[in-house]
Amino acid sequence: ESVSVSKAVADTVHTFQETARVKGIALSYDVPPDLPLAHADQTRLRQILIVLLDNAIKFTPNGGAVHIQAQLDQHDPRFLLLEVSDTGYGINPEIAERLFERHYQGAETIHASRKGLGLGLYICKELVTRQGGRIWVKRRPKQGSIFSVTLPVFSSTA
Repeated sequence: ESVSVSKAVADTVHTFQETARVKGIALSYDVPPDLPLAHADQTRLRQILIVLLDNAIKFTPNGGAVHIQAQLDQHDPRFLLLEVSDTGYGINPEIAERLFERHYQGAETIHASRKGLGLGLYICKELVTRQGGRIWVKRRPKQGSIFSVTLPVFSSTA
């Protein structure tokens, strides 16, 4: 269906505003008003954003920042690009390749305030790829991470 990424991002950020405030994390987003609609499942898009925002906040120390931006993919205008960036711990190169595997957790997770099952990013990858998109991470050791997702632009002829 046609989905407003702008609304999905705004709603998800609103959901996490209090959690971020308690940790002293600046939570912001930037979505252009003329961003095209995505060809996606609204519920699944929200699940993807929830996992990515939850992880970003979980792995960002108090006083840090988390930012979401959405735009038309400059490399392929048939897709929208969503990026969730944080000023967290960063990702070691040896675990970056495995982050989207089922039940995988890096050593950073063990020392985090909240442990999980290692399913969040695996589920994200499944949901993104089933909607015709891609997901990847750009690691910035000791500077945070950027998780990127592409989703197809909605077309009435599709």
